[in-house]
Amino acid sequence: MPNKQAQHSHSNSSHKTSGGGRDFHSPPLILFRQEAVARTAKRRAGNISMKELRAILQTVRDFKPDAGAMALATVVKAEGSTYRRAGARMLILPDGTRIGAISGGCLEADIAERARQVMASGEPRCVIYDSRSNGDVWFELGCTGRVGLLIERLCAPASSDPTPGSIFPTFLTGPLDFVGACYANRLPGALATVFRVEGACQARPGDRLAVDEAGAALNPLADAWLTEAVAEDARTLLTDRRAFVKTYVHADGAAEIMLEALVPPVSLLLCGAGPEAAPLARFAGQLGWQTTVVDERAEGLEPARFSTADALVTAAPETFRPPFAFDTRTVAVVMTHNVQRDGEWLRRLLPSPLAYIGLLGPRRRAERLLDELDAAGYSPTQAELERLHSPAGLDIGSETPDEIALSIVAEIQTVLAGHAGGFLRDRRAPIHAPTVIVAPTGLDGLDGNAPIAETPVCPLSAR
Repeated sequence: MPNKQAQHSHSNSSHKTSGGGRDFHSPPLILFRQEAVARTAKRRAGNISMKELRAILQTVRDFKPDAGAMALATVVKAEGSTYRRAGARMLILPDGTRIGAISGGCLEADIAERARQVMASGEPRCVIYDSRSNGDVWFELGCTGRVGLLIERLCAPASSDPTPGSIFPTFLTGPLDFVGACYANRLPGALATVFRVEGACQARPGDRLAVDEAGAALNPLADAWLTEAVAEDARTLLTDRRAFVKTYVHADGAAEIMLEALVPPVSLLLCGAGPEAAPLARFAGQLGWQTTVVDERAEGLEPARFSTADALVTAAPETFRPPFAFDTRTVAVVMTHNVQRDGEWLRRLLPSPLAYIGLLGPRRRAERLLDELDAAGYSPTQAELERLHSPAGLDIGSETPDEIALSIVAEIQTVLAGHAGGFLRDRRAPIHAPTVIVAPTGLDGLDGNAPIAETPVCPLSAR
């Protein structure tokens, strides 16, 4: 039995264009052609694709300073049926290459053209695409909704010293600084992005305030009243992990801000390098999960089999030292094909806070393992047993290693999303959680329900 852990890491990482978006110059930016009364929309978080975010962050890290400028398009507002929701991002490179997606393909060309102009001017720009507006009848959006984007210039990252005692830079000079730090360190956080201002508000579109995992506000906005109100709301996202858009009203003006929860990437621990482990690691890589494969037999951990894995570790259950913290964003699948080893892994994993523990094999095998653990003096609690899934996977008729891996990945995604995993055709509720509409915040005795003056939509020809 190996008593030393060997780890190998792999990085795998009027102008009418093709779209029909309305271009809102800033400041001030236009109200999103919404109702006269400004509104706040809330929905559940989980709109950020980890695969896309990982690719975007890697591209930005590798970008050369002399290669020009990039542009980042962020969905800051979405209403009705839209392809992506608030928080989704797309990176546009100088040559037009796009990382990520905002729509099913109908918006990207127009976004890229507007991004090219932002790269040249350096001025952020907010654009709305509305398939429900009579003014855009010539524009066919695949879904019946409207989506607002903030497009910003993005240059190669510059070094910035972190705040003493923190991993975060003192000043967030780029729109991805805080996002990247949270992702790299697997830490939760909250990010507030200003995308529309009116009146004498000093904050500008593209300004950001962040809240770290301890609740400390970073990078305060130019308006003290706005910083205080936004930081208070952002702290709530550390626990309920929702994303919402809110309008803050003050005697000095008003600001519309998208607040989003940043969750750590999913870490997948594969305990065993058997036939199902390779396709499991491959599917996980396609989802952007951080995958670690551990087996006490080094001969099964060939890098060629696990090209998308982040780490290959030779270790036994009792000597394994995880390269990440066991938390609620960590999932594990036990698949050593050895009863004794599976039992040792369960003994180690069940008391942890992992969100999901899958065990390969029939139900009777799992019952035997639990009986043996009980006889050895360890009886899992009911809460621990509820996180154990055995047989692992959804019932999709799987037989081959690839099919088994597919069913397990689907079950893990179902658990993380808090869904039941049934047929969408049988779902009576909307596919996406419905938007909750509440009134905006009024400060200093102002009426939060008072409408904000709406600037006329500038014609496309004046862009």
